[in-house]
Amino acid sequence: MERRGQLEFIEMKYFFMGLLIGLLGGLILVKLGIIGTLPFKVPLVCG
Repeated sequence: MERRGQLEFIEMKYFFMGLLIGLLGGLILVKLGIIGTLPFKVPLVCG
């Protein structure tokens, strides 16, 4: 009985959760840096 394919779904779930949390955290930091809440600026790459 092969159980090799079972781990891919678990790893993919954590990958997408980390990606989503990282993107949301990055956007929140950029937004707070732009409006002046944070004492430092987070530069945008495309803006």
